[in-house]
Amino acid sequence: MHVAEQILIARSAFPDEVRTVYLVPSARGGVQLLQYSWGRLTRLAFGDDIVCLRLSLDERALSQLAARLGWGSDLPRGFAAFFGQDDALLVDLLDICDREGIAYGFCSVGGSTGTMVRRRGSAG
Repeated sequence: MHVAEQILIARSAFPDEVRTVYLVPSARGGVQLLQYSWGRLTRLAFGDDIVCLRLSLDERALSQLAARLGWGSDLPRGFAAFFGQDDALLVDLLDICDREGIAYGFCSVGGSTGTMVRRRGSAG
């Protein structure tokens, strides 16, 4: 993966909701995962028409997560398989990180809800 890349990992379209997930490599060896969602479910959950969720994993956290999920070194394929499940959400990765003690940074941004930030450990 090259730092300038933004890799489309998954796109799910339902009658009342659309979600896209992008993998963005970091210059320091980690990644950011961006999940954009819009539709009726997003309005119900967040009060916004569109919301962006961002999960940041540094190199160490990324290695720990990949090892825990058995992905090996093909991270785009691992993330694509994870998000290829129709019900998989970015927050599911947060739950895994919390259970396993993996450091991360998390941010959600919506037009009327503003920004919410959550950190565990040193990932940023």
